[in-house]
Amino acid sequence: MADCAVCRKLQFDRFDELDEGIRGFGIPRRTLAASSQAGCETCLIIHDAWTTTQVGLSSFKTYVCLRKTTMEAPLLIAGGNTVHRPFYESQMMQIYTLQGGEANKVWPSIGVARDVLDNPISTAAMKLAKEWLEECISPTHAGCQSSIDTRLPTRVIDLGVEGEHPRVLVTNGTRGKYVTLSHCWGKVSPLVTTKSTLEKRIAGISVAELPKTFQDAILVTHVLGFRYLWIDSLCIVQDSKEDWEIESSRMQDVYACAIFNISADAALDSTAGLGTRRRLPLGKAVGSPKNGDYVCVGPMFDWTDSSGVSHVPRDKRNLKHILDTRGWVLQERMLSPRILHFSEYEMAWECDTCCRCECTVLPRKPARSFRGVLGDSQLSKKEGLQAWFNLIGKYSTLDLTRESDKLPAIAGLASRAANHLSKTYIAGLWKEDLPHCLLWTSVSNE
Repeated sequence: MADCAVCRKLQFDRFDELDEGIRGFGIPRRTLAASSQAGCETCLIIHDAWTTTQVGLSSFKTYVCLRKTTMEAPLLIAGGNTVHRPFYESQMMQIYTLQGGEANKVWPSIGVARDVLDNPISTAAMKLAKEWLEECISPTHAGCQSSIDTRLPTRVIDLGVEGEHPRVLVTNGTRGKYVTLSHCWGKVSPLVTTKSTLEKRIAGISVAELPKTFQDAILVTHVLGFRYLWIDSLCIVQDSKEDWEIESSRMQDVYACAIFNISADAALDSTAGLGTRRRLPLGKAVGSPKNGDYVCVGPMFDWTDSSGVSHVPRDKRNLKHILDTRGWVLQERMLSPRILHFSEYEMAWECDTCCRCECTVLPRKPARSFRGVLGDSQLSKKEGLQAWFNLIGKYSTLDLTRESDKLPAIAGLASRAANHLSKTYIAGLWKEDLPHCLLWTSVSNE
């Protein structure tokens, strides 16, 4: 392609230095329109992106302003009054190419992103999830737990081989790899194991008998290459106080030793499944195609849900998923070495090294800051203690079906924090810090 002084061919090293860590430049509207009509393919992309989305398009916005943070990041676009001072944040859109496509080869400086798949448990979605998992258990994630066989929980769901019914397996100390499921029981009781049904569950469970969330979790576990799945309602005898007390005391190890956790963030109960009807909107094709592949323009997904992991539309920022309101799930999230989230708008990945999601290609910083209280060597004892109090503050806002679960639902975290802080745990507090840690107050949600 011939050079163009108007669009600079979107070569990153030709962008102007703006604020710290940001590069960009502005193009007069009329100049951009003339250049695109004269045949510059890159100017046509920028012009189409701007006019297609109506980003800041008004009579007093005389410049099309472009910004980037890194070579790989998508190109941000909006209208502005001056060359370098564009847009309100709410007006920004992103121009991107799809990873591995022809358009990306022609315009690598535009940056890459992904369109969110309609079905989060489709073959394509599971291929992406497997890439995230394989990256995490590889040496490139030095800070993440390695993939090793561990002692299985007391009971797991054995998925068997293809064509076999799943069944509850009493492990008797068997070692292997297993997956856990975090889900909201909701108002519809899920399929459970009781004293009277335990032998029946061991003999086998018809897939049709399982609620949709459990069926989807079995599919994900199987497709990602694992045979064993742990689900609380099926692996703990629900009407046995003795079994519940024993298994709840082991809960910290169940989640901490799993290869990964499936988190049904948006499922109101076990009948909902892992997918949702809401997905992040797809981008629109702009410019001329390259072997059938287009450059795309779409919303900039810069807002996440309340967990900081999954992206949401701007008008849904800080969305709190139903699972993120449950007391038991805080412990499950903090103890799991890695989590595959099925949220309201996209699938996402969370581990100790990074967060990943469907809509972006580049990794982001880990979102589970509270995990530092479990033994982050970079935290001082004082910082670890403050992290614990912050964690307890968050926990106190969460919901529990049974008030009697208030201490058991945090006991696993407390045990591990006690080891790191070298303190004696007493009902959410530390003996060595009494009476100071009694100085707390309730803060209104308003």
